[in-house]
Amino acid sequence: MSDAVEEKLALLEQLNIALWDVVAEAVRPGSLDSAIKPDSIRFNPIDLWLQSTPSVKAIGCNGATAHRLLLKAFGDQLANYDVVKLPSTSPAHASMTFEAKQQAWLQLIHHAL
Repeated sequence: MSDAVEEKLALLEQLNIALWDVVAEAVRPGSLDSAIKPDSIRFNPIDLWLQSTPSVKAIGCNGATAHRLLLKAFGDQLANYDVVKLPSTSPAHASMTFEAKQQAWLQLIHHAL
């Protein structure tokens, strides 16, 4: 692991921020989320992790697809959390500047503190 990645992970840990993939695996021809085959999705069990991590206050979703899939799979179990749809960090979401994306993500960090 590179020093830059280790520094970023250390910062996330210091801020009490966890990273989680909603989808554990799926068939997706190509790189766009819109190409995910819905019947192939296997979700990561965030419900189990949340039960063991009571300090979580907010969940930020990296883009509309992650937000939609999280709510589809676990929506009824997320009533006690602020689930925030954030702009995708993907280069495919080029309609928003880096600075605008950064501001949206910083709002989540401030919200969670």
